[in-house]
Amino acid sequence: MTDESGSGAERLRELESLRGTVRALEAAERARREAESELRRTNEILERIFSTTEFLIAYLDEDFAFIRVNRAYADKEGVAPDWFVGKNHFALYPNAENEAIFRRVVETGEPFEVYARPFEYPEHPEYGVTYWNWTVQPVKEAGGAVSGLILSLADVTERERLVMELRGSLASIKTLSGLLPICASCKKIRDDQGYWNQVEHYISEHTAAQFSHGLCPECLQRLYPE
Repeated sequence: MTDESGSGAERLRELESLRGTVRALEAAERARREAESELRRTNEILERIFSTTEFLIAYLDEDFAFIRVNRAYADKEGVAPDWFVGKNHFALYPNAENEAIFRRVVETGEPFEVYARPFEYPEHPEYGVTYWNWTVQPVKEAGGAVSGLILSLADVTERERLVMELRGSLASIKTLSGLLPICASCKKIRDDQGYWNQVEHYISEHTAAQFSHGLCPECLQRLYPE
């Protein structure tokens, strides 16, 4: 015969265990929904950054096929972002040295960064040589294996040209320094060959300055008293 009190206590324990399981499932479901909500919010922020940044960004798999590019990357080629999907980066932009760099990032898991690297478009020779700052960041799985790459590019061609122009301008500027031997009376300056030159001639020869002549009020009164 079954003890009714024992049977009732057993059923109560089973019911309490069931309630505990339900509470645990409900908590797990709340945590899952909260995690999904946070993930959506994070993805929205990343999507906004990805879509609006001026940097050219491409997401590649470990074999360098395009998974996704942002609008700035696609606009550089004048195509839609989806045009790149599935195409191999180095089939579009063959460069053995750059491909070796990408492969090293996949093999080592170490990022790569370079500044003002020259590049020529195979399909657009009219572009000439362009210069780029770029980074290659590995995308790693939980175990540490590299499953993809994030390529970020910034065109600094115009910036390089401005620097070169500035350097050229600075190189052409002549400066005066040190002691200048000047006559205490007529104010002529003696050059390195021992010749005496008018001040304006000497300065014009040694700097980029130019002179326009006029008369100060004192000289004007002295020379033309009336």
